[in-house]
Amino acid sequence: MIRKFKLKFLISIIFLHFSLLLNAQQLTGIWRGQFVIDDKTSLKSNTEFKFELQILQNSDGSLRGVTYTYKVKEYFGKADFTGQISKNFTSVFIKESKITEVEKNDKTEVCLMICNLKYARNTKGEELLIGAFTSNKPISNQSCFEGSIFLKKVSTSTFPIESFLKKVLNKSETKNLINTKSSNTITTDKDSISKKVDTLTNIPQMKPPEVNLFESIKPEVLIKRENKISAIVHVNSKNIKILFFDNGVIDNDTISVFLNSHIIINKKRVSTQAISFEINFNDSIKKYEIIATADNLGEIPPNTALMIIEADKKRIEIPIVADFKVNAKIIVEYDVYSKFTIQRF
Repeated sequence: MIRKFKLKFLISIIFLHFSLLLNAQQLTGIWRGQFVIDDKTSLKSNTEFKFELQILQNSDGSLRGVTYTYKVKEYFGKADFTGQISKNFTSVFIKESKITEVEKNDKTEVCLMICNLKYARNTKGEELLIGAFTSNKPISNQSCFEGSIFLKKVSTSTFPIESFLKKVLNKSETKNLINTKSSNTITTDKDSISKKVDTLTNIPQMKPPEVNLFESIKPEVLIKRENKISAIVHVNSKNIKILFFDNGVIDNDTISVFLNSHIIINKKRVSTQAISFEINFNDSIKKYEIIATADNLGEIPPNTALMIIEADKKRIEIPIVADFKVNAKIIVEYDVYSKFTIQRF
């Protein structure tokens, strides 16, 4: 009996794993919905934008394709992206790599998005990708907006189908996909999501957005306080590690740390135990801005910490000082031909 139970349990686990694999491998196709910018006060009522992905999934779980961001079909931004499915077949990572086409009637700057999504199905059996995104300006790598994404797999496209996708779609379906309009509504079981997602039945005849569509949105603590440069560090390694310790007497200093304006350490107490994270450079990202902010002043003001940068078994120590008026900013720049050096201020 015990052996039979173990065998049934093992078969159940294998079947569940196989089911997840099958579900996650159906990403090839068209996904449409919208993204919602978190800060509604900055962009007033224009915080929701339509978003479409044309995805091709490879056998190893890697992804490639294009994205379209738009309010109306005539004014849009198009970008190439690459991505990957997680090992447990439920998480989807997508990163726009290059803006290939922009049609707009104003001077807005289009930003590249990084999306962390979860694959799911609702009670109707519809396939969904739901999650969050951040974004950066292509040239300066400065932070833009961030928020939530809601997508559903659909059978039709607002825009022409890419050639790489045509090859894997059924020919009869392809004829219906090109230059057609959608009659799909994004729905989920969660009230918090369904309130944010509208019906994309037809492209509405509306005026192009008059606001700065891709203006930078930064946390309040980075806007109201001075971001004083403590150091500029040059590295020649693509992978580096950042650590924070209390500097001197442990007096309950608590800090938050932002990486390119996105929070990466949230209200952590510095001590003899390291608070750490890693950053990676590539051809499109060659500079990071790390800003440490004081959540309190500890028992002995101001708030102090020791930041350590490690790369290729070498390390640089940077004392950090912050209070309720001034943040500590450290710029880390990558150059394969540079030395591991620091310029202090």
